[in-house]
Amino acid sequence: MEHCSNADYLVKKTIKYMKCNYVKDLTLKSVSEELFMSTWYLSKILKKETGNTFTDLLNSIRIEETKNLLKERKYKIYEIANLVGFTDIPYFTKVFQKITKINPNEYKNKHS
Repeated sequence: MEHCSNADYLVKKTIKYMKCNYVKDLTLKSVSEELFMSTWYLSKILKKETGNTFTDLLNSIRIEETKNLLKERKYKIYEIANLVGFTDIPYFTKVFQKITKINPNEYKNKHS
């Protein structure tokens, strides 16, 4: 059986929690409290184990769900932004474009 380090376990648990709750207003503080860790420790192990910050991971999870919703074509862009946990539409568009290299409308048109 493969040995799983404590940090690896905590990272998997954190990402699973984030995937289940990405719609909520998640912060490093709220997630660390939920998982009974200090914000400092959680931030450190996420960066060490994944190479990404808490915000990068959360945004990636939200953008993956955004892509699925864009393919369904039943929501407007701002509705999708809200559905995946973004309250600031320009920020949502910026994050989407940073991750996918195209804007949400282009993605929607490309995958319809």
